[in-house]
Amino acid sequence: MNKRKNQILTLKKAGAIIIMTLLLSVIVAGATPINTLKKQPISNFNSKAFILTTNYMNSSFSVIDLESENVEEDIAGTHGDDQVRYYDGKVYVMNRFGYDCIEVFDADNNFDKVFEFSTGVETNPHDIAFISKNKAYVTCYDSTDLLIVNPTTGEHLGTIDLSEYADEDGFPEMDKMTVFNVFGITRVYVSIQRLNRTARYAPTDTSYILEINGRTNQVTKAITLTGVNPFTDLVLDGIHLLVGEAGSWFALDGGIERINILTGETDGFIMTESELGGNILDFEIYPRYTRIPGLILSVIEQYFGISLFDRYNHALISDLSFNTSLVAFDSNEKTVDKVYSTNGYQLADMTISNRGMILLADRTPGMSGIRIFNAVLGTQETTDPIDVGTYPPVHITII
Repeated sequence: MNKRKNQILTLKKAGAIIIMTLLLSVIVAGATPINTLKKQPISNFNSKAFILTTNYMNSSFSVIDLESENVEEDIAGTHGDDQVRYYDGKVYVMNRFGYDCIEVFDADNNFDKVFEFSTGVETNPHDIAFISKNKAYVTCYDSTDLLIVNPTTGEHLGTIDLSEYADEDGFPEMDKMTVFNVFGITRVYVSIQRLNRTARYAPTDTSYILEINGRTNQVTKAITLTGVNPFTDLVLDGIHLLVGEAGSWFALDGGIERINILTGETDGFIMTESELGGNILDFEIYPRYTRIPGLILSVIEQYFGISLFDRYNHALISDLSFNTSLVAFDSNEKTVDKVYSTNGYQLADMTISNRGMILLADRTPGMSGIRIFNAVLGTQETTDPIDVGTYPPVHITII
């Protein structure tokens, strides 16, 4: 019986590989001009990390060379309550509550400031998603309008009204975004938290992921989430979109949810906060299914039940006593292993490079800096955290 099962599994794997090869052949033959299929030298991407630092009164940014681990400290000051994105050689710093503007720095020219532009008075910009060099969306947390801008000039091009997704306080609390762009199909995914501002931003009964057509600016789907308060970045992984939902900060009532973007249907939580051991702050998947080959691999995994590669998942969590930890997890086996932890709320952010290096922002007093871990082995590569300047790190962006 076991021998027959093994034979069937072998045949399934062989069939999956044949299908993948045929699909890749068709895609490459019919779409060779597409940039996503061109192999690029590793030096062209993921070579540096942009680190925001702050003591919550003053802020700055530093840059780490990921090859040498050399640091350019305190390159320039920022406004304080910031979020960062990277696109086309430029770093975009969203200056949020009370500042209402986006600063643009040139990563290819010593991080000189190119310009800044306003998002409007009391808009509180939270994220920017790039559709092209001339079009981007900006989520405005204190508005009902999703802003459309030219990211090259800062010119306002229009808005998308999201007021119908607001809760009773009148605001939808639009937060994070990501862009799916393949073969001219452009879809932007936006998290809608729907928090109650009259109850100290407590979650309401429903949160959404909106799908927006990036060409027509029309909302095409409103996906009701299993949990509430989508808090993390949105992670595209082949045909799946994943998001961490924190729910209440005083209960383990959320988790990491997975959505099939082809159907708009949700698989629910692949890991709950109870299984992870804390409220979800951030998570990463390595390697992530990206570009055309990644789409094919994720289709094989979804519809054939075959995973052709080992993958390594990590999450940043905070327990109910607000102690933070980096954990490794397997969503199939429902196992969790603690990689690194602190006393108190000291771990502010995490991200992962294309070479499997986890960068962890540690704000522990007297020992603050960036710690680096091997995502595959689960080992720490840094003996001491990398010093990133005057202030402790709060946000990391790979550029």
